[in-house]
Amino acid sequence: MMPQLPNVSSAIAAWGQSLEFVVVSKSLEDYVVTEVLLPRKVKGARVPFKAQALAMKPIGERAWKWETIFASPSLTLKVGDEIIFGESQPRYRIMERRDWSEYGYVEYDICQGFQECSQPNS
Repeated sequence: MMPQLPNVSSAIAAWGQSLEFVVVSKSLEDYVVTEVLLPRKVKGARVPFKAQALAMKPIGERAWKWETIFASPSLTLKVGDEIIFGESQPRYRIMERRDWSEYGYVEYDICQGFQECSQPNS
């Protein structure tokens, strides 16, 4: 029997920082790509990638800036979405989503420097 992990939603709400960013929504109409910026604000934490996780990436991807976002399950992003923190900041792409909502959070791996990416992991 696996041990039950604690629900950390109250810790995220109490100790998480305010994460403000915009989600870049793209659409194609008449061969023209248009972007709409959708502002989002959630409680959570944005942390650098662990060295062990970075070492598992292909060599070319290790030079990119990888981070992980831990947030409340109310944050619903999709793999492949692009987000921007602050004005005129570089874009990050959602590369992986892990749903730990039964424990009160979701986890997203995001990558800056993804322009060379072929496909994000789903």
